[in-house]
Amino acid sequence: MEKLTLQSHGASELSFKDRYEALDKIPTPKQEFVRRIANATERTEQTVYNWLRGTFSPDKLCKKAISKELGAPIEILFPEGESCMQ
Repeated sequence: MEKLTLQSHGASELSFKDRYEALDKIPTPKQEFVRRIANATERTEQTVYNWLRGTFSPDKLCKKAISKELGAPIEILFPEGESCMQ
C-alpha cells in the first residue's frame, strides 16, 4: 500500500481523523478530468457529466476544444452514432 500524504494540503498539523476527513477534499482523477474539460469548453462540470452519460452531446465548438485539450482527433473521441457511456 502506498504511503498516504497530504503535505501539499498543509496536513503536518492535522490529527489522524482530520487527515482522513481531508481526503474528501482531494479530487479524484475523474473529477480532475471533468474539471479540465469544463475549463477547456467553458461549460459547467454538470454539462460535462451529461456529455459523459450520453444525456447530451457537445456541440462542434466544444468537441473541437475537447480534441485540442486531449490531443486526440474528434473522430476518435466522438465516433459517429456512439454515446459516451456504453
